[in-house]
Order: sequence, then C-alpha cells, then structure tokens
Amino acid sequence: MIKSFKIRNYRSLRNVVLSPGLRNIFVGPNASGKSNSLDVFRFFRDIASLGLSRAISNRGGFNEIFWKGESTDRVIEFELDLEMPVGSEGSVAPVQYHLAIEGSQSGLITVKRELLKVSQASSVVSVIDMRSGHGDVRQLDGSPAFEPSGDPSASMLDFNVPNWPGTAFKQYLVQWRYYSLIPVAMKQLKPFVRANFLEEHGENLVEYLTTLKTAYAESFREIERVAKDTFPELDQLIPEPNQTGQVLLTLREKFLRTPITAWNMAEGEISFIALLSLILAPAELGSPLACVEEPENHLHPRLLETLAELLKQTEAKFIERGEGAAQIFATTHSPYLVDQFDLEDLIVVEKLRGETSYSRPRDKTELRQLISREQLGLGELWYSGALGGV
Repeated sequence: MIKSFKIRNYRSLRNVVLSPGLRNIFVGPNASGKSNSLDVFRFFRDIASLGLSRAISNRGGFNEIFWKGESTDRVIEFELDLEMPVGSEGSVAPVQYHLAIEGSQSGLITVKRELLKVSQASSVVSVIDMRSGHGDVRQLDGSPAFEPSGDPSASMLDFNVPNWPGTAFKQYLVQWRYYSLIPVAMKQLKPFVRANFLEEHGENLVEYLTTLKTAYAESFREIERVAKDTFPELDQLIPEPNQTGQVLLTLREKFLRTPITAWNMAEGEISFIALLSLILAPAELGSPLACVEEPENHLHPRLLETLAELLKQTEAKFIERGEGAAQIFATTHSPYLVDQFDLEDLIVVEKLRGETSYSRPRDKTELRQLISREQLGLGELWYSGALGGV
C-alpha cells in the first residue's frame, strides 16, 4: 500500500505530494489533472511490465509527458513510500523508490537516479542504487545481485532476476490495475483464453467471467447473486464457450423465452457487472492497487450506492482476515458517488497556471461540522463549491 508519493514534472503534475489512504476519490473540473494523477500508477505498471523506454514511447515520448511550462531542468521525478511483501517469507516491509528521468530536447532519456530501499528489522538495504547507468544492485543481505549493464537509459526494473527483491517490487507494480471501461468493448464475441484479470477497457470481460465461473465458482456465484438482486428480472449470467471455442456473455431473464446476448445488454448493466467482477474478485486474482476512471459512467445513481457499499463490505472482510485490501484511486464528476464516501476519502484536484494541485477537504473544520450536523451531504457540499474543485 502506498503511504506517500511525490511527483515532479510529469504532465501537469509540476510538483505534487500526497499521502493517500485506502480509498482515494479525486474530484475536480475537467482538465484539472485527475486523469494525469491516475496515469502515474499506470506508468509505473507499464515500466514494470513493458520496460521504461516502451512505457515512455507509448505515451508519445519524453517530451509529451514532461511538464510543458517553464522549468529549470528537464527531469521527471517520482518518489514512492509504500509497504509490500518482501523476502522469502513475504512479510510486509517499508519500501522507498526514487526514479529521476532526464530527457534531452530530442527525447533521449537518462535514468539520472534510481534508488530502491527496503527496510528490515535492524537495517535499511539499498537494493538499487544507480546514477546514470553506474552503481550497485544488491540482495537483502547486501551481497551483489547482478552486474548493471551500464546503459544510462535503462531502469533496473527492466531486468527480471530470480530471488532478487527488485524483482518482487517489479512484480508488485505489474499487479497494479487501471480501468477506463468501454461498454462496446465488453460486448464482443471472443476466442476463449483464460483471463486472470480484467483488462483496462473491459475488453476481456467475457473471458474473465468464464474463468471465474470455471475456476472460482464461489466468486462467480456471488457476482451473479448481487447482479440478480440489483436487476430483479435477471435470472442467470451465462459466460460460456460455444462449439467454436468462442465466448459471448448472455443473460437469461425470468419472463423471456430466449437469452439476451451482450450485444443487446444495456451499457449500464454490463458496466455494473464488470465493476462487480472487480470488487468481488477472489483473493488469488486480486490487485494491491486499482485505478478507475469515472466509475459512474452509464450507471443509474442507485447502482453507485450498491457498488460503494459492496466495496466497503469487501474491504472490511479482507481487513478482518488480516489480508490487505486493494488501495483504490478513482476519479469522478458525480455528486451521487461522492455521497457514498467519507470526507477522508476525497482529494480535490485543481489547476492554476497549468499546474495541478491537491487539497484535502478533511482539513477544513467547518466542513466537518456541517457534515456532523447532517446539514448537507458530501456530494452536495462538493457540487456547491464548498470543497473547491468545481
């Protein structure tokens, strides 16, 4: 779980610092930097899964992600403080990661600084300690892990070395998820391939649900139960391969003689089922961190209440079992969705002179008093402008 992060010169995030909680709901006007904030976590996932160079090139190159205002240097910088499982026993330990990427006018990059520190009971080990291609890469006992290549443009996370704590950190980042669901992408007939996670636009929803139904039946039954409670006429979810090995999500309704295919499903219905599948994913397929862009899209406001309550119940179950619940980062423009969360969950995002800034409404005493007296709901307070970010 991320305890704090600092970002400098990444898109509109000129110089931001945040200490996130378990749930983090970004609110603010269009073009204020909410999506840029989520893309930071997606960027780290891409570094770990695709490599640093490709993560940057997929975003148009260094010049496209570098702050476009005046700057004294051409360095994008990230600092993360988090807790994650490390070592052979998988015990949770504090981890610090610092990455500074310098780019030339032509777009060539240099990893100016890369530092990964793991705190143990009696010591802090610099697992990665690199400057412009030179430095040390170590095991937890301080012994050398491997010889760096000397390539100044490479991140040490580009390498996948067995039994090295840096690889554990890399795999932790790979598990981070980003979602911007597109209903039309979720309605397609697909060849069946086992899917252990939902892809970012939901384009493999039917394969994911089929995997849950065949290998994680209890989770699938819970998804189906909540869907049936929410849509009273729904009788059965049917994600199954046909004779050609392809799968298409179909629904059976109580008063209809033939099933409804995904092509004819309401966009809100299929979006709701996709979000359900994320919240109720089995622990083995869960993610330590999930980002969701505007989950309210296509949904009736009452469905937002159902999803938020289910999320809180699921978090409580994980915590009760001593397991880590997923850390959530979401953007929204919906007062109805804001109403489902607590003042501590909100992060107001604003932009002035091209720079994104964060503020915490929880720090305002008068807002706490208004909410405690139940004079105004949280969503109404935000919509009225009392929280800022409108």
